[in-house]
Amino acid sequence: RTTTNALPRSKNITITNTAGMTLSSDLQIEGTLNLNGGSINTNGFTVSVTSTGSVGGSKGTTPCNCIYPDAYTQELTTTSAVEFRTGNSGGTERKSIWVQPENANSVTFSADFIDNVHGDASNCGTGLDHISSASYYDVSRTGGTENAKVKIGWYTNDQVDDYNSLLLAHYDGSQWQKVVSTPSGSNTEGTIISDGFQSSFSPFALGSSNSGNALPIDLLSFGGECENGRVQLEFVVACWRLLLLIRLQYATP
Repeated sequence: RTTTNALPRSKNITITNTAGMTLSSDLQIEGTLNLNGGSINTNGFTVSVTSTGSVGGSKGTTPCNCIYPDAYTQELTTTSAVEFRTGNSGGTERKSIWVQPENANSVTFSADFIDNVHGDASNCGTGLDHISSASYYDVSRTGGTENAKVKIGWYTNDQVDDYNSLLLAHYDGSQWQKVVSTPSGSNTEGTIISDGFQSSFSPFALGSSNSGNALPIDLLSFGGECENGRVQLEFVVACWRLLLLIRLQYATP
């Protein structure tokens, strides 16, 4: 059963209900929000974490232990990387992003994971071959002036086959640009962080310096039927203009 929270402020919250918590008003966290066994459905409201607050809890599967589908904010007074435990629109996958301020002065960031293709996804600058056609992150500095490093992750379903050629990509308002960044991990899972502190924020995405790393597509529909001994497939993706090649594989029973 989904619980409903009407408290505008809270010192400490621990969620252990797999159905999670659905907000009916804005929520301010001044202590610890522990996502140990459940997620928060923001339901169009705002979660704000103050400088005395924090968000914890390990990544889960069902539930994923995240805050979704709207952005949430956190005030930071540290030079350590802080994980924003954002999730996809259905709350079934945690898709975290990390922010690491340059100095320990007060600065507030807002973060959100968008599981849709960006409207200008095919417009990539020099050195950036393509970005993910399935998702991106919105990161905004909503208070303070501190610059920050940005880090995002990739997982098995991101279709990475050459993680060393991955790039962090940033949309500058007119075009996606590569960010000098360093990946660590494997083709199955890892993270990539900007080498320098960023002064411009808003959309970030996983990108690639070459045509490898297919990265996920947004598949809208897929169907097939057997006719006269041949299989006819029909499928629709959200953004055809990003695709140079589609390779289909099959297995016999």
